[in-house]
Amino acid sequence: MVQNVKAEDLQAVTTIDFSSFGENKDIMLDSFREFNAGEVEWDIPEKDSGSYIVTLTW
Repeated sequence: MVQNVKAEDLQAVTTIDFSSFGENKDIMLDSFREFNAGEVEWDIPEKDSGSYIVTLTW
């Protein structure tokens, strides 16, 4: 609802819950950990934390 916003002033936040991915949830989280090069803010739970929620901010 705001006009003339510059791209550098925008931020997108996405949350992904992998808990419903069954046996593939650990594979998906490992892929996110390997892919994240620190270019964007990703909140990825530590391995064996029991959490399967990833938050991506860019």
